[in-house]
Amino acid sequence: MGGARRTRVCARVHVRCWRSASQPPTACITKKGLPRWRSSCSNHQVRGTGTAVPLPAISLNATTRTFASQVVGTTSASQSVTVTNSGTASLTLSALTLTGASGDFTRSGTCTPTSVLVVSGTCTVVYTFTPSAVGSRSATLTLASDASNGSAALSLAGTGAAIP
Repeated sequence: MGGARRTRVCARVHVRCWRSASQPPTACITKKGLPRWRSSCSNHQVRGTGTAVPLPAISLNATTRTFASQVVGTTSASQSVTVTNSGTASLTLSALTLTGASGDFTRSGTCTPTSVLVVSGTCTVVYTFTPSAVGSRSATLTLASDASNGSAALSLAGTGAAIP
């Protein structure tokens, strides 16, 4: 008998329910197209004026920093990245981990593994590049935190040049 379309009144709201002849309704939406929880026509509509749960979110003003060619053993000018709590609750950093050619990049700045950023608060990660070898050098800084959008990553790159 295939799917049949029936209209019922659920909690005094007209909904359309699709079901097969032997199954209870599996999807209901109101006449206005608002979603309803799946179950039967006694489902509950998800709507209202509640307040969202405050959550922290991390964002960076750049995800890559590339340093100019630098003579091996000499230190570049610094480059910085601003870390912002773009969420609606305080953000706590838990780790700043550098992987790759980590010895070639030196971190400073106001962000630490225990930094707490209020809503819209910022801290700064500053790096310099001191290549230990000739050629391409790269590393990735991962900023772990309690952010609802996961960790953030900053790619660092530079080229070590031979001593002239």
